[in-house]
Amino acid sequence: MGKFALVPGVSGALQDAAFALEAEIFGARYGVSYPDHVLEFSDYHFNSVFVAVVDQDGEVAGMMRWIVPGHAGLKTLNEAARAPWFVDSTRAADAVGIDPARTWDVASLVVRPGLGSDRTVVTAAMYHALAVAVRRNGVRSLLMTVDERVRRILEVLGISGRALPGAKPLPFCGSP
Repeated sequence: MGKFALVPGVSGALQDAAFALEAEIFGARYGVSYPDHVLEFSDYHFNSVFVAVVDQDGEVAGMMRWIVPGHAGLKTLNEAARAPWFVDSTRAADAVGIDPARTWDVASLVVRPGLGSDRTVVTAAMYHALAVAVRRNGVRSLLMTVDERVRRILEVLGISGRALPGAKPLPFCGSP
């Protein structure tokens, strides 16, 4: 194995480790407590797909969570319908051609602190996994709720999107 390995569709102990890193980063970055993080994602547990990048010691260096269509719906559309946006998300999705049955929600992407220049390699591996999975599964749209810092990073990488009609940048879940 090289310095890192990409592991799609993780489960068991590796999924637990990926979730722990996700919760740690959400806590550090946005002030979300571990119990609140568990609660935030509990409805989406069975619709979540985890991808991890592990280092040579098997430790999670980064993780990405996709929420696929299921009984709970898509997190971004559900969030858009609530505070602070109060968007009619079904109508907004329809207006921009989003078919929720063929859409995935990129719910999180986190990288362990302290990786230095390897941070870019870990992030790129997860976006690569997303690109391959989207193509192989016939996904037509991706959704995500991102803060302005992440939006700017994505634009630098050449990844741009558009807001749902009626949505605009507002404070959310501890993000300014």
